Amino acid sequence: LSFVTPLDEEPLFRAGTKLTATAFKLKGKDIQAECEVRHTRELKGSKTPSLKVGCEFTQIRPGDSQHIA
Repeated sequence: LSFVTPLDEEPLFRAGTKLTATAFKLKGKDIQAECEVRHTRELKGSKTPSLKVGCEFTQIRPGDSQHIA
């Protein structure tokens, strides 16, 4: 999973940070999971200073994993 957030939120998303209440919609399905931040990267050339955050799922709600492939 990856997402973009404002660059000033970088301290919230350091590598190793656990995100225990991650929720998002994929193909109309609400997905709930726990993730760990694996890496971040500043996005160059965007209109607003932004950070791309890459996460790894550590736990996923039963039944949701079949929707992520």
